[in-house]
Amino acid sequence: MPGSELDMPNPTQLPANEQRALAKIRDLLEARTDTNWAMPDEYAFKKAHDIAQLPPIDALRAAKQYIEELRKQNGDAQSKIDGAQKRKQELAERPITNAGPRGFKGFLQRWGLSLLNATPFNNFNWLEVNQDGLQIYTPLATVSQRTITYRQIESNTVLLSVDPPAYLDRILGFMRQFRRSVAVPWGELVVYEPGSGRTVARAIALWPYDKLKEMTDALKLLHLLNQPYQGYKRLPRLRDLLIYYDIHDDESLAELNELLATEETPPPPNQDTIVG
Repeated sequence: MPGSELDMPNPTQLPANEQRALAKIRDLLEARTDTNWAMPDEYAFKKAHDIAQLPPIDALRAAKQYIEELRKQNGDAQSKIDGAQKRKQELAERPITNAGPRGFKGFLQRWGLSLLNATPFNNFNWLEVNQDGLQIYTPLATVSQRTITYRQIESNTVLLSVDPPAYLDRILGFMRQFRRSVAVPWGELVVYEPGSGRTVARAIALWPYDKLKEMTDALKLLHLLNQPYQGYKRLPRLRDLLIYYDIHDDESLAELNELLATEETPPPPNQDTIVG
């Protein structure tokens, strides 16, 4: 169906299937069923206008297909929520640590790596991502424990980065002349506050770039559970997407076309005369 009323064909001249589709649209809109869908939502506002320009069958098909697309998006969003919930349970049972588990074995592993990294005084520092967020343990610092959330990382309140061992700086600098990313076998994970300019913690890790990504991905999933339905779209009903569709057969349309097509009669000449 063309985009303007003036070009709209007479519904009686449409094929039988188009007439049935137009009648269906008319029934949907004239039912005046209450809806809690707040028009216009930005994601559907333009779609409703686009649908209003289509022939009846195409309009119904486009509206139905769009609702199915939104339903699929919501299904994908629910799958992410389910995955995040499962990941949270896994983190409660097996947290992600910077290096080694809790206990004496993990302590020896972190101590050995700190010696290898030439940072022996940081071997007590420990980072762990569990179901509550990123836990920072710095027993020799003024504040011995802190919790960092993904919201703080997302807003750049806290930055997570990697600091390779100082004795590898020249080698890594040379290799980065040829490759943008170079894997580092060990190094420190650094937690930094840009606002205060303070390094909150440094902790040793094996394959620190991979460890940093694993921790960040886990924190992002935990953040999703704080606003689980943010990615959902409210599903419009069929009549909502057809709200701008012109279903009326205006009997005066032909007269209006004729009136607009008629050249206006020029006004009579000014007959006023000036006396005197």
